[in-house]
Amino acid sequence: MRQGTYQPEINTLVAVLYRDLLRVIVNAEFTRRAAATATRMIDSTPHGVFHGETIDPEVRAVTVNIARAGTLPSQITYDFLNTLLDPGSSARTFRHGRVLDEAAQVTGAKIFGSKIGGTSTTRSSSSPTDGRHRRSMCTRSRPTRRT
Repeated sequence: MRQGTYQPEINTLVAVLYRDLLRVIVNAEFTRRAAATATRMIDSTPHGVFHGETIDPEVRAVTVNIARAGTLPSQITYDFLNTLLDPGSSARTFRHGRVLDEAAQVTGAKIFGSKIGGTSTTRSSSSPTDGRHRRSMCTRSRPTRRT
């Protein structure tokens, strides 16, 4: 019998922990607004309306996916925020850094990025701003360490 935790349990546990963490962060940090929302009881009574404070769905949010260890937490966060916010208000940015040679040896670092979802406030002819997938690639040299 195996001891320990293995896949897919690891991903399930990471998802549970991140969703719990996200609930705490959203409740503490995101702006709220007064809301009046009809409930299922509205068919039976005119009092079937929820009146209270909710997370403002127009809050803008960006999740960043750092390649490898950040992929699953970024996806969990993106999915979670899209249940609370207007899907056009959240975006997911990917960051990848390792450069490999033909022998799969790390030879340097570049910053590659792409964006999924959301909208952009910067317009250019090569970058759609209607929420479709947008890809960009930029290169940055690895910083030199000073001693």
